[in-house]
Amino acid sequence: MGAENIFQNNLYSSITYYGGIPSYDWNTQEEIAESTVQGGMNSPGHRKNILNAYWKSEGIGVAISKDDKVYITEDFC
Repeated sequence: MGAENIFQNNLYSSITYYGGIPSYDWNTQEEIAESTVQGGMNSPGHRKNILNAYWKSEGIGVAISKDDKVYITEDFC
């Protein structure tokens, strides 16, 4: 038996174009981590998994897609 949380985040918060050239407002690793934790804690189902004392182990995976999305998974067992 186990549980899983999946969260999608972004590498940048906005893009501004100057003469057709993109300028990205990149998120720091700390900003991505903080918004991921806040997103999980603001979701009743994710929060329940995170705070459940039954789980003894947790694994975290992070992947970045070609479209600059950041996917974070938490697996609990």
